[in-house]
Amino acid sequence: MSEKKSKKKGSEFWWPDVSEPNGAMASAKATQFIAYWIGGSYIVMAYFSGINSNYIIGTICILFGIGIWRNLMWIVPIVSSIGLLEAAGKIVTVLSAGRVNGLIIGGIILIVSIHGWRGWIALRAQSKIDNSN
Repeated sequence: MSEKKSKKKGSEFWWPDVSEPNGAMASAKATQFIAYWIGGSYIVMAYFSGINSNYIIGTICILFGIGIWRNLMWIVPIVSSIGLLEAAGKIVTVLSAGRVNGLIIGGIILIVSIHGWRGWIALRAQSKIDNSN
């Protein structure tokens, strides 16, 4: 294996290859993590606060995760956008409070959201190429 390929293999998490259908699908399906994480967070917040709307939001996010698992790829950009907003809000809130304990989770959600968008865009481009042939 050449040095360039081995270096590229080590950076799969930071910048996965979405040029092939399997890589694009894996990146898009990784957004399930975001849906389950955010949905679970809202349900926990609802449990502690007693606010019923958080139960509804959490349940919808978890259903989005199940939809992605069932290959409903139109949900990926929705979940990725929610993930970008949640990650940005978490990072800004944590930094403005002068703490760094939420940066890891915010960073992971941000990275997975970006790759979810990349995977979805690559899948769309590949389907257009397949349809034109």
